[in-house]
Amino acid sequence: MIQSKHKTALIKMMWDGTEITAGRVFGISNANQYLVELFREKIVKFRWCTDANNPKRRFKLWRIDDFQKAKRYLGGKI
Repeated sequence: MIQSKHKTALIKMMWDGTEITAGRVFGISNANQYLVELFREKIVKFRWCTDANNPKRRFKLWRIDDFQKAKRYLGGKI
């Protein structure tokens, strides 16, 4: 598993159970690529959501699925 400071930052953002979207993450360019890598490592999962004002607009809400793997990824530093 390749450690990445961006993936570490994303896990820390989601640690308290918060769901995030790639578009709302500041400071990480193209956060979606890191979220997909975490998904492939089976650390996070997503659900589709629609905008209340525009039902045609869909986006993914990401959250931690396996907290044990996430803690191992962080090296137990949380």
